[in-house]
Amino acid sequence: MHNAQGSRIISKGKVAVIGGTGLMGRALTRLLKDLNYSVYICSRTPSKARRVAGSLNVEAVEFESIPAMDIVLISVPVEATVPVSLKAIPLMRDGSLLVDVAAVKTPIVEAITGNLPESLEYLSLHPLFGPNIRRYKGENLIAVKAKPGPLSKRLLEDLKGGGLEVSTVSPREHDMIMASYQVLHHYALLSLASALIDHLESRNIALNPGFYTRSFKSTLKLLRRISGNL
Repeated sequence: MHNAQGSRIISKGKVAVIGGTGLMGRALTRLLKDLNYSVYICSRTPSKARRVAGSLNVEAVEFESIPAMDIVLISVPVEATVPVSLKAIPLMRDGSLLVDVAAVKTPIVEAITGNLPESLEYLSLHPLFGPNIRRYKGENLIAVKAKPGPLSKRLLEDLKGGGLEVSTVSPREHDMIMASYQVLHHYALLSLASALIDHLESRNIALNPGFYTRSFKSTLKLLRRISGNL
């Protein structure tokens, strides 16, 4: 694998995306690459990291290359965020920035900040867009400035400059607001599914794909994720 220590320095800095072979990791790699960062993919499966890195026109590195990075971005399943972060922190050089993209903030931010040395910055982000996105302008991103500094400020400015709508909140505000939105959205979908089933059954009408509009197809996909009755 390539050793990032000897690569040329890009003005906006080097970013290691830990978990960069995942769908969200790939999306974030594309985003940061578009923002003129020098991005490196790191994975527990080196062969997969090389393959994905090649497809994205970036490089793959080993975990041991972390000291050469300006930013270490953790893009792993939420339950692995803290363990992977705690493994990366001792390798990070002074003044560098740790970033996570977990969808839950309070327990993760508390666990990481409790183990973060004074010499490191820490930014907790939540991209509110899916991994298959290709254009980022107008998309929402939540930022928790857990331990801000120059790199955090510059990264957020670059994300805004790239067209993202960035909102800054505390960890508890994030979790409270997101929980409310998700619960209400889920309830609305369940209510729609129930109403649709009652309406069709009361009129003895069967679902007929030949009558689906494009928007109804999209809605039905969402309903089928939460109901086995459609």
